[in-house]
Amino acid sequence: MPVGGEGRAAQEGARRKGARGSGERRTRDGEAGGGGPGPSGPGTRGPTPDGLEPPAPPSPAGGPTSGPSPDGGDGPVLSEGDRGPEVSELQRRLRQLDWAYNGGLHGRYDDETRLAVARFQLANGVTGDPEGVYGAATRDLLESMTIEP
Repeated sequence: MPVGGEGRAAQEGARRKGARGSGERRTRDGEAGGGGPGPSGPGTRGPTPDGLEPPAPPSPAGGPTSGPSPDGGDGPVLSEGDRGPEVSELQRRLRQLDWAYNGGLHGRYDDETRLAVARFQLANGVTGDPEGVYGAATRDLLESMTIEP
């Protein structure tokens, strides 16, 4: 018997896979995957059927979901689910406005923080970031209207 417990069935599966020639990929458990380039299966990201990239999954550590703003902003893009000192600073800046945010200064980008960011964006005509997301356009304006906490 071959090493690793591979018997005739595994060898036959490998032979059939090699004869396929269609570019179809298999996952570790033998399930058919996508025919396109790159990995497929659970835990991988790729274009959806309509050709668009799916949204990025939440950050496992609960930190900012992306790095510095792509258009030159000084800080990370923050959104619901993020945690940390950047979120605390955002909450403190929103509090300085005396109308946008009355929630806790706990460093969690919760629903209350998201709604406050959305209110700020709407009241100030911010269109460069998605609603409720603290990106470069929102950050630049808020920082120009407040002092560093």
